[in-house]
Amino acid sequence: MKTLKVFGVMIALAAVAGPVSADITVVRNSCDTPHTVEVVSMSINTFEYTFERLPNGPNYIFAGIVNPTSTSHTRRFVVPSGSYRLTYRLPNSTPVGAYGQNVVIRPHHRVGGVCVPIDPRTRRAAPVAPVQ
Repeated sequence: MKTLKVFGVMIALAAVAGPVSADITVVRNSCDTPHTVEVVSMSINTFEYTFERLPNGPNYIFAGIVNPTSTSHTRRFVVPSGSYRLTYRLPNSTPVGAYGQNVVIRPHHRVGGVCVPIDPRTRRAAPVAPVQ
């Protein structure tokens, strides 16, 4: 019985001390407004985010929420179209992680209530699947 308690405490400590990167569940384009990306996390979303334009572009830094007033798990960011590396950290701390894949923000607009990507070469709706 004592072994089970010790094992349970070890699992709980490992969960608390685990990487914060597991906290972000998805990063997706939003069709609500142009050039918007949504970052969804499992807990209240208080991270400070940095979008680094690839390759070797400018950084777009968004401050963290130190004392959140809601229980939102989603934050929206407006960033120019392109490919980015997303890193994040708790406010006033050292970086804690990077989102596992590049974030690609695509231009889009609504056509008949459907989110349609824009082909940057023609500036018209591209014949591809809706933006997620």
